[in-house]
Amino acid sequence: MNWRHLISAYGVYTAIGLGVALFLAAMVYWWKQGHSFYDETYRETVYIAGDVYPVTEWKGIVETGSPQKMRACFLLRERFQALEELDPVPPEAPAWFRCFNTRFIAHNLATGYARAYVAERNDPPGFDLIIVVFPGGRSFMWRQPAAQIWG
Repeated sequence: MNWRHLISAYGVYTAIGLGVALFLAAMVYWWKQGHSFYDETYRETVYIAGDVYPVTEWKGIVETGSPQKMRACFLLRERFQALEELDPVPPEAPAWFRCFNTRFIAHNLATGYARAYVAERNDPPGFDLIIVVFPGGRSFMWRQPAAQIWG
């Protein structure tokens, strides 16, 4: 029996097995970091300055441990009165949440095509709810610490 042949053959299988195991472990780690903590949300209305407005095409996520990790995309057809207009910096969203494109939102805010408003202050305490509205009603929403706006 040729032992060198057996060792080299099993060495290849061992290397392939270890490579596959490492790849699977990396995929599980990636998924846990970016997906597992988020829950999808569904709404038919949003609150803006204490008033209720109907929305359609809602896509939203929230991280169970942090109010700051809320992102939403939706269609708002009605005009509204917000607390005040501001110039925020939209936060990054997980790459898999494709409707919330941070660069697209920031670019349109900078050019004045879209407008950003404070929808609610201290919702929850210490965080303000921000809404960005495009002509035609396409809207985006997130929470950010109140100090980033007022502080």
